[in-house]
Amino acid sequence: MIRGNKIAVPLLTCERHEKRGGRLCNGVLVTEDRESGALSFGVVSDIGKDCESSRAAYQPDRAFMALDFGLSTLFAGDDGSLPGKDWLRALRVYDQRITSIARGQQRHGRKPRDSARYREAVASLRGWIRTKVGRVLNALVAAKRPTALVLERLNFQNPALSRRLNRIIQNCGRAVIRAKLADFQDRFGITSEEVNPAYTSQTCSCCGYVDKRNRRSQSTFTCLWCGSTMHADVNAARNIGQLRALSIGSAFQSKASVLAELVRQFRERRVRSTRSGGRSSTADPRSTNPCFGGEQAITARMSGQTKAPNLVLSTLT
Repeated sequence: MIRGNKIAVPLLTCERHEKRGGRLCNGVLVTEDRESGALSFGVVSDIGKDCESSRAAYQPDRAFMALDFGLSTLFAGDDGSLPGKDWLRALRVYDQRITSIARGQQRHGRKPRDSARYREAVASLRGWIRTKVGRVLNALVAAKRPTALVLERLNFQNPALSRRLNRIIQNCGRAVIRAKLADFQDRFGITSEEVNPAYTSQTCSCCGYVDKRNRRSQSTFTCLWCGSTMHADVNAARNIGQLRALSIGSAFQSKASVLAELVRQFRERRVRSTRSGGRSSTADPRSTNPCFGGEQAITARMSGQTKAPNLVLSTLT
């Protein structure tokens, strides 16, 4: 491109643009890709009138729906739904392809983004993320018809993926989901809220007992206190929904203060253990749980030697 000279850019339509509707404006949006430096062009359309009509026609069936986001399962709903189960498997395929191209470039002393194959692979990944997230959230809204969506603070890091792919999806994925949530608010009036995800994967959504040992595997949650068993991501989604109405739901609250409040609430509830055989035949899990102050504090409390001690949080950072 030469300053002062006009350029002609061919703009091709796509299915997503056709379904968007609205009135075409006399303007073009130009964006630059941070990873590859490539420019992309898009036609600007005004969908104000279409959004007014869709908001008026939208009839919600429930007050809100809580969603747990993860890279193993894309979303898990508080109703037990698990859309996007193949999410991580597909990301690993992209990871192998992109990492292989990048290593080949680096062996020859070149930067990965200088390779057309690398840029095409990254663009394909971003397009797939946009399509996958859009389809899953569209299906959830169409089936559940909530007034609001409650999500944990979005984190796209996963140890099963390379640092390179984590960086790419971190930059792309958060923007895609937030853009989709903004579109839902414009089209249907569906609001969205992010809550603090601290300990949502370790806390039982049935009795409130928090223990990292509750989560037996990536997909299995079994409470050591009440014995409730469910999919780990569904349990986390239910905790996210409960945080919406609690004082510890702030996305900016520290993990230590969240833990202190969870333990305080559990102790005040005085939830009786329903484990098989009762407390007499099974060791109290709090005795080896640092969240509750450790074995000495629990032993002293059960023997009546001391009053309930203050929480010991020095072991947690």
